[in-house]
Amino acid sequence: MRRVSFCALFLAVAASAQTGDSTQARTVKTSKDPEGSVVTWGGGAAVGHLAFSGGGYERAFGTNISATLWRWLTVSAGPTYAWVTSADSITVTRTFPGRTVSGFTDLPVGVRVSRDLPGDWAPVVGLGFGATLATGDTSTVGSGQTAYGINLSLVASPTDNVALMIGAGRSLANSYATILGSTSLTSLTAGVVLDVDWATVSADVFTNVGSPPAGYDPARSLAGGLSIPVHGDLSLGIDASAGLATGAPNWTFSVGLGTTPAGLAAAAVSPLSALRNTFGNGRTAGRRGSGGRRR
Repeated sequence: MRRVSFCALFLAVAASAQTGDSTQARTVKTSKDPEGSVVTWGGGAAVGHLAFSGGGYERAFGTNISATLWRWLTVSAGPTYAWVTSADSITVTRTFPGRTVSGFTDLPVGVRVSRDLPGDWAPVVGLGFGATLATGDTSTVGSGQTAYGINLSLVASPTDNVALMIGAGRSLANSYATILGSTSLTSLTAGVVLDVDWATVSADVFTNVGSPPAGYDPARSLAGGLSIPVHGDLSLGIDASAGLATGAPNWTFSVGLGTTPAGLAAAAVSPLSALRNTFGNGRTAGRRGSGGRRR
């Protein structure tokens, strides 16, 4: 079956800048270190479903915890448990049912630094390093390899109700994926977040850059999300995506509850929005035949 490689968090660092930037954030819970610096904690949890070509699918429960120190440094981790069913294998004479496995995935962790830039659009630039630690069982959903990569992001707000995002990611080892079903070493993303009073609405497009490795198809996806405030910094998030190329999942859907800092630009890169990675980003779904192979 297709081996699953998670970079769910990057639930603090992703090519689409999906980390909790606390530059404009309200404090969820704070404590002070010996030098008096404030630490801001954030987190969330979500469930989701991914559907692949050929009938394979994956369900997962993901969590996200992050800590922002000195208002510019964020560290994070995202433990995830997944249930994965591969597509049926078809021969000339018979069909073999897909195998179902489950377990804790490889552990995504991340470190990100961010900085406010001068300008009327209040731009914030971020640089992140993410890794997927090989903690998962290789007989189920673990990859057996530690993967890591970097990403650069920029978020700007031309108005109080609009935030624009662009990002680029690069795998440095073992095909660290930075977008939905990433299959090539470099990826790009762009998105917009709109404040509609009672909620924030987001739209993103993800794409690979360059040719994928032999045996893989290009990955490209369109994603959308809705974040509805529940209480204080706590929000309900609903996210979905559709694959635009054969290397990405056909579609994904997730529902989660997590912290969303104040400020539209900060909300665009909050821990809650980062949870979407648990159910889309970081999977090498683009291997040809992963959705069902004839032999």
